[in-house]
Amino acid sequence: MLSGFVAHRTLSVVPLMSRVARHLSRNEIIVKLPFQVPLAFARAEHEPRWPHVRRGLEIHAITLEDVLRFAEQRAKLGDPCAVQVAESARTDWTGLIELLAGQRSALSDRYWLFVSLAWVWANEPGVEAAFGLVEQLYAAFDYPTEVESFVPYMPMRGPDLGSVAANRERMRSRWRDYLEGERAFFAGVDEPSAE
Repeated sequence: MLSGFVAHRTLSVVPLMSRVARHLSRNEIIVKLPFQVPLAFARAEHEPRWPHVRRGLEIHAITLEDVLRFAEQRAKLGDPCAVQVAESARTDWTGLIELLAGQRSALSDRYWLFVSLAWVWANEPGVEAAFGLVEQLYAAFDYPTEVESFVPYMPMRGPDLGSVAANRERMRSRWRDYLEGERAFFAGVDEPSAE
């Protein structure tokens, strides 16, 4: 399953990403994920809004191809923003960036933290490797308090259970609880879809 964590791109994103970075606001967290999450997986967890797609591209969570496929699928549903994105993606990447630059949501980092942790959970490469990825995501997203209870190097919440395995299982339980809580949160969020 580790192959899911290997970055693969067919389009050059370096010049594009430098243009995307220019559009970051000063207070946005600069994040670069240690792996990519298939957009189909993200959509199964919670349908992203355009601000989430924009942020996912910025933090290297998804590829340009993902954005194009998402736009084409949404355009078939009559999403006017998707029609613009799909057309821009085919003709002018600069136009795509300008179009997506205006798409912002305070929940985008929370969305990608949740989806990334769900991806690791679903594709667990082994307990040690999974917790190593949790640590990387915890640092990449600027140490969010909502996940520190299952970050191995953070102080233990609760008494020592007497073994590393028991303590790890408690952290896994907290991780599972976090994922369930975030699924419930996003299911109840009525974000504007920027359509």
